[in-house]
Amino acid sequence: MQSILIFAAFPGEVKGVIRKLRLVRAPARDGLKCFSGEFDEMKIHLVLTGMGMSRSHNAAVKCLRQFQVDLVLNIGAAGSLMDNIKPKSIFIPTSVVSERNRPIFCDADYSKLFKNICRNMEWDFQQGRLFTSIKAVNSVSAKREINGRYEAQAVDMEAYPQALMATEKGIPFACIKGISDTAAYFPLIQYLLNVGDISRKMGELVFESLECL
Repeated sequence: MQSILIFAAFPGEVKGVIRKLRLVRAPARDGLKCFSGEFDEMKIHLVLTGMGMSRSHNAAVKCLRQFQVDLVLNIGAAGSLMDNIKPKSIFIPTSVVSERNRPIFCDADYSKLFKNICRNMEWDFQQGRLFTSIKAVNSVSAKREINGRYEAQAVDMEAYPQALMATEKGIPFACIKGISDTAAYFPLIQYLLNVGDISRKMGELVFESLECL
């Protein structure tokens, strides 16, 4: 039986996944909020990390020590770094980078699968590089600097440590993000407005992806 480990920062971003896959609350593991279930002969573990690289790293260490998995999947919200990447659209990272760290490439087969599903759903989507920041990016100038320095098109705060650890262990890493805010607007307000739509699309994308495996 294949085993898939899904990471997300906050519960509001994954309500759609929990509902579509019929996951149930599992016992907490080392303080982490977890959900689990089976889907089409696959074991699914969904873990909420909380916000930030440190929490993401700690969660990845704990989970990859406990679970033998065939795929690590990071999902949830990301901020746009470019004007043409709009809120509620899907961002499919081809690579993930962080400050003073080398880029890590996402699994190309899964990225292609996500792209095909978005096309079938007739959803707006973009592909590109995701930057994982050690702090919240709350200004237009900071977004422009990240876009210019790292050639990134979207930003989050959790994906890179998970990508790094999965890659070091030889486990495929994939990522799907829903865009929560524009490149020129304070993110919290738009995040609260758009997280419901992001959650729904995460549910549909993960469901359709697993059906294709």
